[in-house]
Amino acid sequence: MLSLRLFAWAAFAVAALCIVVAIAAEALILISPAIAALISGVLFLAADRAIFLLTEIKDALKGTQPAIEPSLDTTPSAARETRSIEEISRDIENLKTRAAT
Repeated sequence: MLSLRLFAWAAFAVAALCIVVAIAAEALILISPAIAALISGVLFLAADRAIFLLTEIKDALKGTQPAIEPSLDTTPSAARETRSIEEISRDIENLKTRAAT
């Protein structure tokens, strides 16, 4: 994401500015904000990379999963012939015997 990269580079700029001012003014107290800004910049870049990789994973998975296709049978379920348990069991047995041979 562009905003995370911009925040990271802004944090790096602030860290560099703090170090330059700390050296020029001989104020060692400005070293700790520079280190904090440097760590923030690294964390922003890491977050940007993590979001990029998660997006890539999501896109890769999205392309491999089959879409649910609508049924080609357009007749309403009430209009279809209802089969009994015995008919279904007999068909299953026929399939089993056909598969065994």
